[in-house]
Amino acid sequence: MLCVLALISAIAPLSIDMYLPGLPLMADALDTTAASVQLTLTTFMAGLGIGQLIIGPISDGLGRRRILLAATIITALSGAACAVAPNIEFLIGARLVQGLSGGAAIVLARACIADRARGDDAAKLFSIMMIIGGIAPVVAPLIGGALLGPVGWRGIFWVLAVAGAVMVAGVVLLVPETLPPERRHGGGLKALISNLR
Repeated sequence: MLCVLALISAIAPLSIDMYLPGLPLMADALDTTAASVQLTLTTFMAGLGIGQLIIGPISDGLGRRRILLAATIITALSGAACAVAPNIEFLIGARLVQGLSGGAAIVLARACIADRARGDDAAKLFSIMMIIGGIAPVVAPLIGGALLGPVGWRGIFWVLAVAGAVMVAGVVLLVPETLPPERRHGGGLKALISNLR
């Protein structure tokens, strides 16, 4: 379960940094400007933040597993959508969806650990997740640079789609529901908005 949750935590930094070496090629392939291609990064980051903000409170009332499964499926599908994007507008939209689902997956992976572990065990598991979160942005551009020549920028998104499919399989096979019904509480977005205010 920890390996699956670690991959889920790493998918966002991988999705951010793996395709960066291909940005100039993307502008040429999609017949657009460098600024428009850079917008794919901006929309991903916006989706990442919004996904984490919204899904956490929703999962407190509905449980983790179903939402995590949906988020990983959407992550895989949006990676494939990025790979086949016919134009920059489609790619920007696909990256927004990829960010939303990636943000949801990150917050749910951390919530699953918080649900199952306490004290020193929780500290160790969160430390592992932080290490992975620190390593992934360092290795992602290297992986992307190595893949760019053989598979191109579209191939990098196919790799991310396959990573998403591995996450889906991992959730189905190895991640149980970590928040039983008796520990769930309502409120969701309404409580979030109230707390933010």
